[in-house]
Amino acid sequence: MVAVSTLSAAPIAASDDPPPPPHSFHGEVYVDGEPAPPGTEIVAMIDGEERGEIVVSENGTYGGPTVGDEKLVVHGEEGDDGKEITFLVDGEAVSETATWTAGGDDEFHLVVGDAPSGGGGGGFGAPPSDSDGDDGGSAQATSEETDGDDDENAGDGTDDGDSDGDDSDEATSEDGDDGSGSPDDDASSMPGFGSASALLGLLASVALLARRR
Repeated sequence: MVAVSTLSAAPIAASDDPPPPPHSFHGEVYVDGEPAPPGTEIVAMIDGEERGEIVVSENGTYGGPTVGDEKLVVHGEEGDDGKEITFLVDGEAVSETATWTAGGDDEFHLVVGDAPSGGGGGGFGAPPSDSDGDDGGSAQATSEETDGDDDENAGDGTDDGDSDGDDSDEATSEDGDDGSGSPDDDASSMPGFGSASALLGLLASVALLARRR
């Protein structure tokens, strides 16, 4: 009797394995471009079966990021890892889908109909991206580097101008030396030089006449 009871209990224990931990979601939700109002129902489906639901309590959001916040809890089974999760918002299908992972906890934005104005800050189905900001920083850094190179080039141009000026000064100095290199030319240009020459000539003539007499 005891042996029979033990054998009959074995398959029951094997079927009581705990299910994998659920995948939780929270985020923003929009309907026709407007934040979904409180009372909006969100349902998560795997293989056409409902696996979780939540009701919007705050305008445009469902669940929350902290441990104590309510979340959209999507339950799974063994073998569900990697399966697609589809979402319904008040019965309307959401175009974005997620992938079920045991124990996952993700921010996931949902939209039905028209997207909200401004694009929702980087699209739905995932948190906003910072890629635009990085590109802007790179463009600014590139612009600053280009401006710095231009300033250095401008400085080089100024130095070349000074060099040309020095060459001109040297050429002018050399030309002046060539024009005034003769001492005789400098003496003949002195004031009274002609009168002194004439007087010396007259004195030489008088002395010559005195000798003849």
